[in-house]
Amino acid sequence: MGHTACYWLNGELHELEDNARAIGILIDGEEIYISGATGYEPYNYKSCYWKNGFRYTYYEQLVQKC
Repeated sequence: MGHTACYWLNGELHELEDNARAIGILIDGEEIYISGATGYEPYNYKSCYWKNGFRYTYYEQLVQKC
């Protein structure tokens, strides 16, 4: 059974993604950052973060810098 990463803003539920877990949240002005991971089971989680509802993986960030 998977999880759905989500957050509440002004009384409204915002679902990010199925089979994902949110771990932390930071609000910086109008920007919303959520740290977490995607995957079905802990052994295959892939770390990521969401910025304003869009997912970014740390791997993608590293590849872009190379």
